[in-house]
Amino acid sequence: MLVLNTDFSPNFALIFMKYLLILSVFLLLSANKIFAQVRGNISYQNTNKNKTEIVYFQSINQGDSAIVIESAVLSNELATSFVLVFGVSQEGKTVNEATILINKRLAGFVAELKSLKISETDFYIDLITQNRVYDYELNATNTVAKEKLAGFEIKKNITIHFADRNMIDKITVAASNFEIFDLIKVDYVRTNTEEIRTKLLEEAIKVIESKKSQYLKIMNIKLQKSSYIISEQFGMQQPYNMYETYNAYTTNNVNDYDENYNNRLKKLSLRKMTTSYFSPTDYSSFDKVLQPIIIEPVIQYSLRIVVRFLVQKE
Repeated sequence: MLVLNTDFSPNFALIFMKYLLILSVFLLLSANKIFAQVRGNISYQNTNKNKTEIVYFQSINQGDSAIVIESAVLSNELATSFVLVFGVSQEGKTVNEATILINKRLAGFVAELKSLKISETDFYIDLITQNRVYDYELNATNTVAKEKLAGFEIKKNITIHFADRNMIDKITVAASNFEIFDLIKVDYVRTNTEEIRTKLLEEAIKVIESKKSQYLKIMNIKLQKSSYIISEQFGMQQPYNMYETYNAYTTNNVNDYDENYNNRLKKLSLRKMTTSYFSPTDYSSFDKVLQPIIIEPVIQYSLRIVVRFLVQKE
């Protein structure tokens, strides 16, 4: 506790108290600034998330004849293989010209894939659309713009499967050599889904038994040996559903209003960078998480079970 010396003059005491007030405000602002630095640039993120979160609310229900206990567990699993899908488009004056050009580009890309030891059974080319392309033609006096058929566009997708994660960069570079830049999506694959579900179910049952033992210590009841599973929810989240984006910048507003359009201020804005990052499902609503520490995108498997235990009659 701070005690002022009463021998000081009133003016000195007043000045000293003002100093303490200013110092307190400064420390408070400094603490807020430090906190903002620690939490990083995701503070710029829009809090309205578009992705679907797996959220389970834990509860227990007790009645005269039964109690209901639930458990939710999550497992983070690394992919054992990957599937890339590239989109390829090509325009030409005729359908035949567009087809020849797109097939030439794809043939070159396929040759590169084979040089990367990707077999023919691990890629597939799919025809997506064939569209007319229209343009406008001005008349002699440049007063009328008439729409005309300018050519055709062919779109195809190529799907590629591989096991080595390091191949993603090599395949992307190979695609760019043939002006293929549209990476539509990346699927993360595991083939042992049933094994993962079994493992999660075993962990969920352990959680249920642990909860049951804890609850019986504070309940003056006995349970029958029989129990019933009321519901089970097993789900999987792909990494591409778990990315968030934000724009980390601040800017000032400039008033460009003027009744005379020619006198208005012309604003030239800089391109703002958009950042994306992997944001897995929050662990707070789960009883147990397997492989909780992750440093790379993973597939998230979740299981929730609700079990009903019958109360033994006296």
